[in-house]
Amino acid sequence: MFMIPSFIQNEHALTKVLQRSELLMMLERSRKEGTFKLTDLDLSEIDSCWNISFEGYVLENVIFSRFKPESNSKKELFNLSFMGALLNGVSFA
Repeated sequence: MFMIPSFIQNEHALTKVLQRSELLMMLERSRKEGTFKLTDLDLSEIDSCWNISFEGYVLENVIFSRFKPESNSKKELFNLSFMGALLNGVSFA
């Protein structure tokens, strides 16, 4: 089977985030530190992402969802804001 190479850098080094609350804490910590940057995250295990602002953040090497043909349930991504954000290597498969 032919595989298209991923633009995500080193998927094995990604930190898995399992809960929406954990992601919100990471965003708040980054904001308080003044870095406004999230890198090397796998958010695909979070059931749904909603009402989250990534405005002004730098997102590098972040997976929001993965395509799973055998799965009937689809991940819900809604009411997300990326205004002014820099996205580099971000996947919404």
